[in-house]
Amino acid sequence: YKRQDYKKSSIGFRVLTTLNCNAHCSYCYEKGFGQSDMTYMVANKTADYILKHAKGVQRAHIQWFGGEPLVNYKAIDTISDKLIPEFERYNVKFTSSMVSNGLLFNQSLIKKATDNWALNNVQITLDGTKEMYEKIKLFPVKNAFERVIDNIHKLLDAEIHVSIRINYDNTNFADIIDLISYLSAEFPMRQKLRLYTYRLFSAQEDSAQDIELL
Repeated sequence: YKRQDYKKSSIGFRVLTTLNCNAHCSYCYEKGFGQSDMTYMVANKTADYILKHAKGVQRAHIQWFGGEPLVNYKAIDTISDKLIPEFERYNVKFTSSMVSNGLLFNQSLIKKATDNWALNNVQITLDGTKEMYEKIKLFPVKNAFERVIDNIHKLLDAEIHVSIRINYDNTNFADIIDLISYLSAEFPMRQKLRLYTYRLFSAQEDSAQDIELL
C-alpha cells in the first residue's frame, strides 16, 4: 500500500487478482511466472489488510491489476463487498480503477463495475490496428480488436473513464499512426476518453530511429 506523505487523508493500493491472462503479449512482465489466481481466503485477508491501514483516511483507492484482473473478477467482488459497507459506515470516499486488456468486459460486468466496484477508470492497451493488434495479443478468439473497441464504447456509455495506452516500438510504429487516425474517427468528442503513447522498454535503444521517422 502507499500513503502520500504530504496528504495523510488518502491511501491507495494495487491489488493483483491473478497472474493469469487471456492474452499472450511477448513483452508482458508476467511471462515465466506461475499462473495463479487470488483465492477467496486471500481476498478476504486483503480486504482486512486494507481496512486496517485505511483507518482515519477520507479517501481510499484500489487499482485492480494482473495478469488480466477480469480473469478472476470474483476476487474483486469479494474485496469490494467487504470494503464498501465499512467505508460507507465511516464516510470514506472509495473509488477503484483497473488495468485491463478490455476483452472480457460485457454489459453484466460493466454494471457490476459501476454498482459494486466503484470503478471510475479503466486503462486499456492497444498495440495497433486490427491485424497488428491481434498478432501481438494472440487472443484465442476471433475479432478481438472489434470486441475491445465495442467494450470501450460500453464503458464510456456507463460514464467510466477510459485511458487508451498505445504501446509502440520500431516493429509497429508506422501502424500506430493509422491507429490514432482510426481512434479519432471512432471516438469523436468523447469527454471521458484519454489517449497516450508509451514506448516499450525493449526499444529504448532505438530512439534515434524513431526521431528520424517522426
